[in-house]
Amino acid sequence: MLKSNIYFSRITNLSSVGKFIAIAVLCGGASSFARFFISDIVQKKVRWEDPIHMSWLPSTYLGIPAFLAGALLTYILVKVIIGEGYLNRNIFIWIFIGLLYGIFVPFMTGLLLPMGMFVMNVSIGVIELNKAFYFFLDAIVLAPTNAFTHGIFGVISGLICGMCLAVALGLMDRIQLIGSRWQLAVGIAFSAFMIIFSKFAPTPFLANFG
Repeated sequence: MLKSNIYFSRITNLSSVGKFIAIAVLCGGASSFARFFISDIVQKKVRWEDPIHMSWLPSTYLGIPAFLAGALLTYILVKVIIGEGYLNRNIFIWIFIGLLYGIFVPFMTGLLLPMGMFVMNVSIGVIELNKAFYFFLDAIVLAPTNAFTHGIFGVISGLICGMCLAVALGLMDRIQLIGSRWQLAVGIAFSAFMIIFSKFAPTPFLANFG
């Protein structure tokens, strides 16, 4: 309880820029999470497989790397490219950010997925602990190739989610004058919608987003 209060205090003490970046990172991670599972359904349809939702175990272990990839990329785009003067930006700036996000997030996700698969296989006993180090190295070696293949087939869904993220960031930018609480509300609502939509929407409908 004490730790949660400390973390909450740190968040509330952030500057307006820091709060916006924190909320944007959450939205970017959720968008990447959604993109990964939508892309998975699209690829199943392309391979003439039954387009069903991924089960919860791989969803957890593979969804976390997808979330981290989107969160990291969003942080880089907002913090490094836009910098401290992010407020009251033209909507076309956010669209540009969304395009960059949509293009690169599938590649970053593919880079991290082998490690998520490795952790999952170790946790369920597929990989024995005495052989884990070799499979860990194998995951590192496979990462660049997986990034390329996953990225190529995930750009369309990435661009769609990137545009959704751009709209959310643009909206949060516009409402910053009425307080960061409204930005947080929009960010949480958007993130929750993206995650729930990707995991519970009908798969035939999701298969059209790629």
